[in-house]
Amino acid sequence: MKDIVFADEALNDVERLEYFLSEYPQALRKFRNELLKAVEVISANPEGSPRILETNYRKKVHYKYIYFYVNYNKVIEIERVFSEKEDWINEIS
Repeated sequence: MKDIVFADEALNDVERLEYFLSEYPQALRKFRNELLKAVEVISANPEGSPRILETNYRKKVHYKYIYFYVNYNKVIEIERVFSEKEDWINEIS
């Protein structure tokens, strides 16, 4: 398994999503648990998610959230995290 780091934008995304979910404690707990599971899955199989054309990003969809990451030689960097309901296409292009 490779180590995973979060880019500043991804940390901001997580903070933004947690702020939105803060009014719903059960949903916030679920988001945090699923975030940890997604990180484990990505770390265990970084090549298992499709690459976004013309970028180095890979896209992992896990429980209502979309994770964009880059698989570097020694580390995986999560670049962005979005709810599947967000307009993420305009954010990453």
